[in-house]
Amino acid sequence: LRPKDLGRATPRTSEPRTHLSMGEHQALTTAQWGITREAQDELALRSHQRLAAAYDAGFFDDLVTPYRGLTRDANLRADSSLEKLAALRPTFGLGLDTPATMTAGNSTPLTDGASTVLLGSADWAAAHDLTPLAAVVDAEAGPVDFVHGVDGLLMA
Repeated sequence: LRPKDLGRATPRTSEPRTHLSMGEHQALTTAQWGITREAQDELALRSHQRLAAAYDAGFFDDLVTPYRGLTRDANLRADSSLEKLAALRPTFGLGLDTPATMTAGNSTPLTDGASTVLLGSADWAAAHDLTPLAAVVDAEAGPVDFVHGVDGLLMA
């Protein structure tokens, strides 16, 4: 199922004031802070290794609800290595005046922390014989002015 199948425009993944994606902002930030591609790959590898170890130790057993045979995060690459990560091409920041260092191996996908929530009115739930588990009672937004490298996206 794709957004276009719902008759809607595909949502933008860029920051509306800068028109840059998170990946492009990352490219600017890592260049400004002097974070190398190698350092990003090393951190990504440690992250995958620690996540695999946590799954193997049973840490997530009561936190993950299996679905259609899936019991682990699809983003985990337990067999990753520095060599495999180094072989991946950069995907963000290619059109900027900074080195492009973010790859599919050292970045978080848009589906990070993916979950499913069914929202509906109490009447709809009753009509479908469903018992609501929670209610949305309030919502707030706390925007900050974007100043690259000081506030902005780093506040998220």
